Amino acid sequence: MNVNKISRPSRNLIFPIGKFFFKIPTSITAYKENVVEKNKIELIKSDDHFSKYLPKFNFMGGIIISERLKRIEIGSPLIANYFKKAFGMRDSWPEKSTAEFLTIKELKGNYQTKPLFNELAAKMSKIKIPTSSMHGDFHKENVLQNESGKLFFVDWIRYSAQSSRYFDLIDYYIFNSDKSTGSWMNAWKDICSKDIKELYGVKIRKEMIFSYGLWKAQEEIKTLFFRKKEMNVYKDKKFTDFFRFMRDRFDETNFATNQ
Repeated sequence: MNVNKISRPSRNLIFPIGKFFFKIPTSITAYKENVVEKNKIELIKSDDHFSKYLPKFNFMGGIIISERLKRIEIGSPLIANYFKKAFGMRDSWPEKSTAEFLTIKELKGNYQTKPLFNELAAKMSKIKIPTSSMHGDFHKENVLQNESGKLFFVDWIRYSAQSSRYFDLIDYYIFNSDKSTGSWMNAWKDICSKDIKELYGVKIRKEMIFSYGLWKAQEEIKTLFFRKKEMNVYKDKKFTDFFRFMRDRFDETNFATNQ
């Protein structure tokens, strides 16, 4: 199934023409995001892992042109095979404290969210997870294939050379969950309540799920401030409620390792 025309208000207009996809910014903010993505793509070309999954890109001003790809069918073995390769060297990845890459510098106002975020970051300071490069927005809309069945990834604006590929793993699972309707936070609460030890053939630990939840919220807040420059009362309450839920679950959880 080919990806159809997708309209994203105040972001990009994405549509296929012939063998190509065109990603056209519809606002100044979207243009800036496309420039960020262009710079990230240049970095990815030197990434031994992700460079293999980078489709050909061309840039015309703020317009991104890439190879036309299609979505992966639900249940395709491509995903499990990918994760097997992606985590093949995980035993050699250095471990890093969750708190080291959880910093929200954009929150400067009087928001309830900030002290709760800082409290959770402090609680997780002893949790260590393996670090690696990661895509950063790893869901089915961004994980595609060509006509030959080769995997390619798109939308690289959250790529990081120093984070954790475990976040990609959990991201993909959560955004394919029927609980994610309306908000990824609902799916996170669901997975947090379960004793999940493996995703797509990759072993995970409970603390990785907590680290992911705080990281994901951070990225959403950073994106919010990049686009809107502020957080309204509704958003502040949404994150505050989520962080309180996370704090309560964290305090109730017995971690087997890295505490």
